[in-house]
Amino acid sequence: METNTNYIISVKDLIKEYNDGKVTALSHCNLDVKKGEVVAIGHGTKDEEMVLKVGDTVLYGKYAGTELDVEGTKYLIMRQSDVLAVLG
Repeated sequence: METNTNYIISVKDLIKEYNDGKVTALSHCNLDVKKGEVVAIGHGTKDEEMVLKVGDTVLYGKYAGTELDVEGTKYLIMRQSDVLAVLG
């Protein structure tokens, strides 16, 4: 199986902070957008350059990627095209 154009994403809780300083954890709500951190990247191909780097925080769709659970840590293997936004 070719994995050159995939990322491994560590699943994180999505938190929304309001201007008044209150923080509400939204990870238990039914959201269509999820948040994660890139922990590994493929090498890419000559037709598709990998644009993310390890450590980038990304948003992705609720049904994006393939879920893995490694020693209690949730990961996703996903394609570059499944990433909706890069937060940094």
